[in-house]
Amino acid sequence: MWTPEPWFLWAHAGERPGYILFEGCHLIMIPDSSSAAVHVLDVDGRRLGGATFPTGWRIDIEDASYKVDAALGVPVIEVRTAR
Repeated sequence: MWTPEPWFLWAHAGERPGYILFEGCHLIMIPDSSSAAVHVLDVDGRRLGGATFPTGWRIDIEDASYKVDAALGVPVIEVRTAR
């Protein structure tokens, strides 16, 4: 079981303004997987939804960023990992 830690809180503008909270957990032992959680919050900080997911077997999270993908025209979270 992993314990997520808050890494980033990004403001989100658009039809439903609010925040995106990104939590991560580094690779603790090998073999294992690092993990992440993303929470969508309204402007008052209430949780609207989210997801928890592994980021890859024997892969560690290095960083994450929130940006608009030029090709898709939508916001995305890019998670950078390393072996």
